[in-house]
Amino acid sequence: ASDVYKRQAKDTQDNETKAFLVKYFYELSDNQELSFSYDYFKRSAQTDLQSILGLGRFSSTSLLLGDDETQRESFTVNYEFVLDETWLEGGVVRYYDQTTETEQLSDEKRTSRGREYFYDRDFFFEQRVQGIRANLYTNVESDFASHHIGYGVEFSKNKTEELRKGLQTTIATGDSTNNILTEEFPLRDFPISEVEEVGVYLNDEISIDGTNVTLIPAIRYDKYKLRPKADAIYLEDNPSTSIVNISESSVSPKLGVVYQLDSENKFYVQYAKGFRAPPFEDANIGLDIPMFKIRAIPNADLKSETTDGYEVGYNYSGTEHKFDLVAFYNDYQDFIQTKVNLGFDPTVGRVIFQSQNINSAEIYGVELSYQGFYGNLLSENDSVTAYINMFWSKGENKEADQPLNEVEPNHALLGVQWLSANEKASVELNANIVDAKSDIDDPNAGDVATELATTKGYATFDLITNYHFNEQVTVSAAINNLTDRQYWRWSDVNGFSKSDPLLATLAAPGINASLQLKYTW
Repeated sequence: ASDVYKRQAKDTQDNETKAFLVKYFYELSDNQELSFSYDYFKRSAQTDLQSILGLGRFSSTSLLLGDDETQRESFTVNYEFVLDETWLEGGVVRYYDQTTETEQLSDEKRTSRGREYFYDRDFFFEQRVQGIRANLYTNVESDFASHHIGYGVEFSKNKTEELRKGLQTTIATGDSTNNILTEEFPLRDFPISEVEEVGVYLNDEISIDGTNVTLIPAIRYDKYKLRPKADAIYLEDNPSTSIVNISESSVSPKLGVVYQLDSENKFYVQYAKGFRAPPFEDANIGLDIPMFKIRAIPNADLKSETTDGYEVGYNYSGTEHKFDLVAFYNDYQDFIQTKVNLGFDPTVGRVIFQSQNINSAEIYGVELSYQGFYGNLLSENDSVTAYINMFWSKGENKEADQPLNEVEPNHALLGVQWLSANEKASVELNANIVDAKSDIDDPNAGDVATELATTKGYATFDLITNYHFNEQVTVSAAINNLTDRQYWRWSDVNGFSKSDPLLATLAAPGINASLQLKYTW
């Protein structure tokens, strides 16, 4: 194993989370209701990185601190109604407005050519999403079937801004500069981006008279527009980069068939056409970080991704046991790979990343879930719930006959929860089992300096307790990763080279605890 995977000095992180949710319901009439909700979330983290000090490009770094904060506010208005019309019996109209702000402030102290410097690097991200959605329904009886028809429309727009700032200060003199390792701050890694999306759908649940068969045909239309705006800050750092405007639309059909064997057992099959436009950060990224010797470049030719998806499944829903088994196969055209590691480019001295299309790809797999309910095991009228969730999948680039690195490792969750007879106290123990991710598409395989990182399999155990003092006050406590297992999540290291010293900082937390107080009224 590479040295960067070995446990170095431990990193520490203190987290604090605040959340507030308020809802108000107003009954306009017997068949109309208006509701409002406001949701506030804030998470802050202070990090002291010790594991990479003295390693690789951090060989002269003596201090590396992080102060991160994420804040989210959302406001929602719902109008729910019931009518007695042939074409419309009811529905929900929703307006939503959500703003997310992220700040990542990093402080570094290092020595270069006999002088000590202090680096202040700040990252800011802000996104606002607004939209309105109408979901409507009606019921129609025909000569041979009952129809439950749903139809609706949604319009949304979002604006995303990102900014990086930096300041280098010579500790001995106090002199400062915003030019750090050829980067002149402030700068943007992608232009201010505005996205507008429109979706229209129609589906019909057709219960055929005299049979246990339900047909569910559906169709959806999507329109996607990306309109980037290159301001002076972006153009200063990317003067020759052509930004990409995207306007795409798609019609996606869907067909499902459900066979209800009895009140507890059913079989189902489904076909669905999928569509995904290129995300704004994939189309127009212009990231260049000399300190880390990486550069992400835009792809003006990135196409929208489409999918033909197939599912077949079985569901059992009894009073004491619930079981669900589904197998799926997705056939992709122009599969979007995000920030592919293209290897080291000696002409610019950087490892190049770019999002690209794969002409033809496939992902298939099986998902299984089970819940069992057992009573009176430890005391009279208490209950124990056992549950299992297992997921196995495999992805392949059919064009190159190589695995898809975007597919997560196979994993399973096994757990058991005890609930007291008065339902005030609960104790839950979970085991998270994750397979290794070693079968990857690595264009740099065999090159010790640039070959890509892989992950080993691991198992972690979490203990969670809840106590409801009354209907308003709940206290929750958790101890996660009870065995203090060191491991890496594949989604965190995908694309990093095996020798990158940053891998040490990407290890998942060791044993950690949390305490939560929840008050509702």
